[in-house]
Amino acid sequence: MEERRFVGFLWLNLVNEPLNAVFTSENYGPGYAEEMSRYFANYTGFPTVSHILVDLHREQIPISGTKLRRDIHNFKEFLSPVVYASFVERICFLGGESSGKSTLAENLAKEFNTKFVPEYGRTLSEEKNNILVYEDLLKIAKTHIADEERLAAEADCYLFIDTSPLTTLLYSEHLFGKIDPELVWLSYRRYDRTFLCAPDFPFVQDGWREDGGFRERQHEWYLKTLAERHIPYVILEGDLRARIEKVKSILRNC
Repeated sequence: MEERRFVGFLWLNLVNEPLNAVFTSENYGPGYAEEMSRYFANYTGFPTVSHILVDLHREQIPISGTKLRRDIHNFKEFLSPVVYASFVERICFLGGESSGKSTLAENLAKEFNTKFVPEYGRTLSEEKNNILVYEDLLKIAKTHIADEERLAAEADCYLFIDTSPLTTLLYSEHLFGKIDPELVWLSYRRYDRTFLCAPDFPFVQDGWREDGGFRERQHEWYLKTLAERHIPYVILEGDLRARIEKVKSILRNC
């Protein structure tokens, strides 16, 4: 009863137009319409609310809220992609340069038949021949987040993400000795799971990375920062297959 009256309150305050009918596919529909009629009885211009029953037995559209709650991923075609994106688990990979994040994110996306978000910072750096300016760092974080949101709507159950705004914060401090306040705020963006890739295999210099010692300093920074921010994480070690299997052992099958 209180929930129905709350809907009436919202209608008055957000729509403020006469309510003529409610459409449901439920047996409780007539009672719902009656309660709305009682709620609006003291307001001038509001008629008696009618109930219109639509496809009670779900023959035209075979879905219900109960089915969706039971298995949201199996019935995602009945949801708007924007709505479904909120049910996709965001899996973030952090780590120093040449620690396997990009390869891992892409390969896990293939294993789970879903999407991955590449590191936009690397993309922009290559486009600008590795000459970034201070303002680029906030652009990197914002673009990376926009890519996450876009690809989450196309994903299936999981979205694997190569780095986060936390990484961009690290590079802003390292390259320019300062951090835009908005970037600081964005760096607190949370993920459903965080994996930290250990620097436990030979460093590969591809022409875009700093020296191998920087990779180890990055790893120590992540350990310290994740602990300070109380962000739970799992360290991934070993070769690519070992890391993939470790992640798969933690993530459930959708």
